[in-house]
Amino acid sequence: SHALQILSAEIHRYGGQVDRYEGDGLVAFFGLSTAHEDDAERAVRAALQMQAGIKRYAEELAAQQGIELLLRVGLNTGEVIATHVGEARQHGEATAMGRTIALAARLEPAAEPGTVLASEPTAALQARFGS
Repeated sequence: SHALQILSAEIHRYGGQVDRYEGDGLVAFFGLSTAHEDDAERAVRAALQMQAGIKRYAEELAAQQGIELLLRVGLNTGEVIATHVGEARQHGEATAMGRTIALAARLEPAAEPGTVLASEPTAALQARFGS
């Protein structure tokens, strides 16, 4: 969908990678395959730009089709366990797991629509860059 394309573009713009699409959402990582010193900052910036991009698209949808579109983002910072899933020769892929991801997954549905809900380690960054 166009909404997922908007989200993916912001993730890639800030150096992240989309790990998987889940229904009407996605899971993304920063620093998994290519680490940057400022990966947490990049994730915060991407999350805020995702909200801005979806807000612009939502205004178009509301005006053209009367559809309301709101985005929730859960954001967490921490260590993950990186692993390779599947046969390397048969479409294997890198993914990650662990408590950091589990907490981010719980933050997303708890976020108010139209906001980014960050864990405490990440909240200081969110405040620093505006929300």
